[in-house]
Amino acid sequence: GSIVLACGTGIEECDTKTGTDKTDCVSGLGDKRTGAIARAAGNWQSLVIRTDSSGDLIWQRVDSFRDSESPPLASSTAAHRTSSAAEWALQTSDGGLAVIMDEVNGIGLMKLAAPDGSSPSPSPSPSPSPSPSPSPSPSPSPSP
Repeated sequence: GSIVLACGTGIEECDTKTGTDKTDCVSGLGDKRTGAIARAAGNWQSLVIRTDSSGDLIWQRVDSFRDSESPPLASSTAAHRTSSAAEWALQTSDGGLAVIMDEVNGIGLMKLAAPDGSSPSPSPSPSPSPSPSPSPSPSPSPSP
């Protein structure tokens, strides 16, 4: 068996930091991982990991919704970056995962196909959602 964890990753705020940690946080440099992209406090990305039953990492991925007109994250500016947090991961009937996302502009659904359980599907390409259509309401009945 395996275990899947879904969460948001980011720095909540800089106010409680001191010294170099505070300076780095205010500058958007709180994430010290190699290749990490600078982002302001309060700007989140989703993190989904899968481990084996012993807790050893099988795969991990970090995602964030971006509008189809926005540049890729690596070449974006702070103004293009939005917050995403993975909240719940559910196994789907095809063996993949459905991840419910908390987005700064609402909610989202990320579908990952991993039938062999070893690697996730490629990062999805964003596509605009259709505008919701109002439910039809019954026509008013004429008064007697």
